Amino acid sequence: MTTPIQILHRRDTAAHWTSANPVLGASELGYETDMGRFKFGDGVTAWNDLDYFEAGAGDVEGPGTSTDNAIARFHQGTGKVIQNSLVTIDDSGSVNIPSGQSYKKNSVALAAADVGAAATSHTHGGGDITSQVSDAHTVDGEHASAFADASHAHAATDITSATLDGDRLPALSTGKRGGVKETGTPSGKFLRDDDSWAAAGGAYRRPATIVVAASDSADKTNVDFVCPATDALDYITTTIIPTLPAGGGKILLLEGTYTMNTNSKGIVIDRNNVTIEGMGQSTIIKFPANTVAGTLITCNYANCAFDNFQLKGVATGSAAQIGLSSGSALCVVSRLDINGFGPDGSSQGITGSGSVIVEGCYIHGNYYGVQGGFNLVTVTGCYLYGNVRPLYLGGNYITISNNLIESSTYGTYTYSGPGIGAQISGNIFNQTYGRCITHVGGKASITSNMFYITSLTYPAISASGSGLTVTGNTVTSDGAGDPSAAPFSIDTGTNSIISGNAYNAAGAARCGYGLQIGSGAVGFAVMRNSLCFTVAPILDAGTQTTFGDAKMTSLLNVLAEDVDAIVDNEDLNVSLPLTCTLDGQPDFGRNVTLALTDVDDGISAINITVTGVVSLGVTVTETFTFASFTAKVATGNYPFEKITEVKVNSATGIGAGDVLEAGIGKKLGLPGRIHDAGGIIWVKQNAAKTAAYTTSATYGTVAPTTFTAADDFDIFWNRDSNIWAV
Repeated sequence: MTTPIQILHRRDTAAHWTSANPVLGASELGYETDMGRFKFGDGVTAWNDLDYFEAGAGDVEGPGTSTDNAIARFHQGTGKVIQNSLVTIDDSGSVNIPSGQSYKKNSVALAAADVGAAATSHTHGGGDITSQVSDAHTVDGEHASAFADASHAHAATDITSATLDGDRLPALSTGKRGGVKETGTPSGKFLRDDDSWAAAGGAYRRPATIVVAASDSADKTNVDFVCPATDALDYITTTIIPTLPAGGGKILLLEGTYTMNTNSKGIVIDRNNVTIEGMGQSTIIKFPANTVAGTLITCNYANCAFDNFQLKGVATGSAAQIGLSSGSALCVVSRLDINGFGPDGSSQGITGSGSVIVEGCYIHGNYYGVQGGFNLVTVTGCYLYGNVRPLYLGGNYITISNNLIESSTYGTYTYSGPGIGAQISGNIFNQTYGRCITHVGGKASITSNMFYITSLTYPAISASGSGLTVTGNTVTSDGAGDPSAAPFSIDTGTNSIISGNAYNAAGAARCGYGLQIGSGAVGFAVMRNSLCFTVAPILDAGTQTTFGDAKMTSLLNVLAEDVDAIVDNEDLNVSLPLTCTLDGQPDFGRNVTLALTDVDDGISAINITVTGVVSLGVTVTETFTFASFTAKVATGNYPFEKITEVKVNSATGIGAGDVLEAGIGKKLGLPGRIHDAGGIIWVKQNAAKTAAYTTSATYGTVAPTTFTAADDFDIFWNRDSNIWAV
């Protein structure tokens, strides 16, 4: 059985063949579907340079289809190929050419009179034509009345006033910015650079975005301005910015270096709503030398923005250099690389007194990163590295959030008030000695920051002032700790909260204290902190400090002191160690008393341990030695709610008749810690307030001076909710 095979040659329209201009293989055929012609390839020559296939001398080829009445035209000069045309001769002998074309003689357009028109006028917009020639005559194949709404093109310099008729306005340019679309143009409108329409008329306005190249930019084509090599910033100020609309606009700086001149003339913004945008770190705005002082960009107008370029100082000189100075109502600084503004103490990456938002910037190698008495400042999402003082701020409404701040010499964030409102949250600090946040002035929330400190010599957070909230911060250190320091230090002020903070260090890395409260602090609430220490968890020199939640504990029908309530006359003249028989339990959390009966006064040494669960809910073992006894009686400190064992481990000089008794004392245990004696607010005994008691913050006990059986006690106290590790 024979299978038919269909062979299809390469084919396309003549225009597409010409545009693609492929190289056909040797003897490969390419066919023009609209012209009915074909070529054979030789494997080397591109399509446009190949000759069409010629059937034989004198033969003529034509297209597959053509326009009725069209004048045939020869193609390629071979005398063998004809092609279609747009010029027609109708059956009455009239010659017609397409609309918009003209008759020419020696390539020069003929006047209307030369083609039989009744008038010598040329076409105008509809508003320019007040009378028209007879419809009996035609021009370009059209009756005269058809030109009432027609328009022709003019050069821009020819138009000085009036309104353009946009219905037929052709494209001004296809290669320049601001071109007008050829079709669909609303009447009397022109097309802005942003593709929106606006009414025509009046003076020509530049588009709102200006493209600027540096002297060393790689591509300077189709830009509006090219800056000089040594005076770029002053050129931007005096030449480029004035061309922006009065309402502002954008200056797009291409990659390259834009250098201040030696006369310290930087960019000065002179209107609202100006944006300067670069092409990333390859767009550099810089000082020329370390001896030149000044400011690269000055902006004292509202709603200005600076985005995606590098501000560069020269970090080796003594001149005061500033990257950006903002005194505007709102200045947004984003994606900038700000570096080299130092080591002079007056050099600053960003400074000012207005309102500024700094976001997503890399700020490094400066004396001051961001410095000033701003009325509103937000620094967020930035990486600040190796600055002497990364953030040194004053003023009101400060937000410092979600930044990574590393390797700074002095205070990472320093605020000097008083001001209204500061929020420092979600930042990560990586420092050598501490001194990460120093806030003076109060009215601040310092929350959820993380601190990694090599050797904690200074506080991670040092604050003073009223209305502080210091919560959820974590400090970790692994180097040598200062025995006189603390990671958290709150000096002065009133009505502040310190809660939920953690200090994590081990061994010699620990500081002396977990928290220090200064003598000027009044009415602080300190609770739920987890602190390690070597001297004390909290050094409190303040007054009216609350270390937790207010609690009311009621103890009813309290037993009087009883010397043998736990162990009654246990014989000691037996083999040791001895586990005593328990004859009872405390009624509440009570301290233990021990009494020895030494018949011949021969006991010279003894070791007794009492084990049980205290009021805090933990198991404790309290040890008594011979030195613990006075007149054969020892008084314990821990408030045991349940005793599990009383054990005589060893003794010297035990004789016949020697016995041990264990009872309950008058120290009443609380179900939680108190920070100090001030943790007891008041005590009522049998419903009457009394001041006749002593307090132990170490063991969490209250000891009435006297009481009898069945007394009732109400104790109102502040529970210390902080946790510490020794």
